[in-house]
Amino acid sequence: MFSSIRSPEARARLIGFVLVVAAGLVLVLWIERSTWNQARLLQKEMAAIRTESFYLGVHLRAGIWRLDGRLLRFQLSEDQTERESYLRESRELSEQIERMKPHLVTDLEVESLKAVEAAYRVYLADATPLLVRGIRGIRRGTTEELAQQIAGKSAAVLLVCDELVAANQSAWESVLSQSDRSVTNVIRLMQGSAALMLTLCAGILALAYRAFFAPLQSQLNASTAAIQRQEKLAALGALAAGVAHEIRNPLAAIKFRLFSLQDSLSSGLADTEDLRIIGDEINRLERIVKDFLRFARPSEPELMKVSAAQLLQEVHDLLRGQFEKQSVQLAVEITEDLWLHADKEQIKQVLINLAQNAAESVRANGSVTLRIRQGAAHRTSGSQPMAIFEVTDNGAGIPPEVESRLFDPFFSTKKCGTGLGLSIAARIVEKHGGHIQYHTQQNSGTTFSVGLPRWTNHATTDSTN
Repeated sequence: MFSSIRSPEARARLIGFVLVVAAGLVLVLWIERSTWNQARLLQKEMAAIRTESFYLGVHLRAGIWRLDGRLLRFQLSEDQTERESYLRESRELSEQIERMKPHLVTDLEVESLKAVEAAYRVYLADATPLLVRGIRGIRRGTTEELAQQIAGKSAAVLLVCDELVAANQSAWESVLSQSDRSVTNVIRLMQGSAALMLTLCAGILALAYRAFFAPLQSQLNASTAAIQRQEKLAALGALAAGVAHEIRNPLAAIKFRLFSLQDSLSSGLADTEDLRIIGDEINRLERIVKDFLRFARPSEPELMKVSAAQLLQEVHDLLRGQFEKQSVQLAVEITEDLWLHADKEQIKQVLINLAQNAAESVRANGSVTLRIRQGAAHRTSGSQPMAIFEVTDNGAGIPPEVESRLFDPFFSTKKCGTGLGLSIAARIVEKHGGHIQYHTQQNSGTTFSVGLPRWTNHATTDSTN
């Protein structure tokens, strides 16, 4: 796993993945913070929006009271300053009424303001004669009665101002309630969007793990299993070499004595069934010892440029007669010729072993197909072009209990098998820098795939050194 991460391509993917995740988290935090700030700002703005319009009734009522005071002081003193202040403030109230009309929220406020405007005009018309010098509302000196008379003129407009105040208050409460609901919805939406983004990020992480880290974990497990298998093979190989050497010499002596015995006997006695069985079993033991030695000390491959199509055709021609006797059809599918960097005889041995195993697994009139295709192997230094040999049969498939021990040495389902055929084939392929895999399905057949490095300029350079 870590060796795979050391490759430039894997490091680039890992760095890009980390940057994307970091950018996503920063984006989520920025959106959450910005939305939160905007929600707070919205709440403040909603609290301050059109405050003047909501207090219009209060302002107009206070303005009428001020006008009454100006009018009363002018009547008592005939001070022109009071008269000018009255006229200025009355105009400001009229302008304020006109300015606030578009900002009213409810229909009740609009109707109340219309009533205030009409009553205000009447009030101004009634109060205008009292602004003329020399005109007295009542006799001088009766200030209380003068104040009551002026208050009577403004009573109607003050009454509708109170109605406007009530309408403003109702509208204000409605807007506040609506703004609070809006802000609450915004905050909930923000929280929901943040939760959704976090969920999406978690989903991306899960997908990234399955797409990036899970294959690395699988490769690590496969590498660990391969190392354990190599260690087991090395230990068994050393044991097999010792046993084979110990058996080989006495076995040769027994074979020589049997040959001498047959030669000394008459022709009738030399052809007895017992002697024939002994000879066959000695030959079988020799094959087992030979397999032991090939497993224990596999020869180094003599790498050269090999035509995959030619190699596959030679295997087909070599096995065709044997397969016809077994009523098994042997086919070859070659769509293109690929050049290998391999030991021709060793790879031929591997393909023959796989083809013979396939023939033994098919039913009568079954078929075995040999084919070649392009492929690639992902190494720590990059991708390597490969030639993939496939041996496919339509047999019964490999039982699950056999799959777990398929490449174990000395494990065989054949009555006379040594259990070393697939083990030797796997060691040969591994020495070539390739891989051997299989895919099986019950009652549908099995396909063994042998991947071997293709011939390249780099391979040419290596072979000439």
